[in-house]
Amino acid sequence: MRLYEKIMQHLDFLESLKEATVALGRASQKEDINLIELITDNRDRLINVIKTFQSGIEEDIAKIKGSTSTPDLIEILKTWSDEVNEIIQSVDEYDKQITSSLEAQKFETSKEIGSVFRNKNSIKNYQSNVVKG
Repeated sequence: MRLYEKIMQHLDFLESLKEATVALGRASQKEDINLIELITDNRDRLINVIKTFQSGIEEDIAKIKGSTSTPDLIEILKTWSDEVNEIIQSVDEYDKQITSSLEAQKFETSKEIGSVFRNKNSIKNYQSNVVKG
């Protein structure tokens, strides 16, 4: 596969990662744990594919000799680098929002569990006092 084709496929995978991240954000807002788990697993696999592709591209770039590089090739590589950075920054922002949302849900769940535990103890104490009384 030619370098240009690898770069295009790599960018397609990165766009898919961005889409998966947006879907993960929606799932976290809906508090759909099963969907969150499914998307997270798929995202992890996609990240591994992206890493493999990126390593291959970087190896191909390292093999380019100064005499064979053209202004067009240099422009393609600069554009690729810029697009990769832009997508990664976008995904990183989504990840921060998702993490914050999930942390808030975790906090609320912990509060609910604590409340249920306190209510359970109150009922036990009440029942104990009624039996003794």
